[in-house]
Amino acid sequence: MRRTFLIILAVVGGLVALLFIAVAIAVWRIDPNDLAAPIQARIKEVTGRDATIHGSIDLKLSLTPRLVLRDLKVLNSSANGRTLLLRHINLCVRHCFYNSLASILRPASLP
Repeated sequence: MRRTFLIILAVVGGLVALLFIAVAIAVWRIDPNDLAAPIQARIKEVTGRDATIHGSIDLKLSLTPRLVLRDLKVLNSSANGRTLLLRHINLCVRHCFYNSLASILRPASLP
């Protein structure tokens, strides 16, 4: 009985370790600078203004992962005399997994 439990525990531990290794490899392979074009397109879609990212994009992993955009410029519409609407040197975008998880696990209200 004890031997069976240890075997099951070893198999489960090995599978968890493989999962962590797979996630680490997947995150390591991501190049955050590949996200520049989709981010610029999304800013254009939402605001109607062109955006450029002149610096690098960094991905910081933690319990609240961050995407750091360096030297983001949002251009004004051509009707206005000024061309630059916004320049942000170091923009940090965070996502809190706790809030997302809490909204998923929140029990549905009963009628």
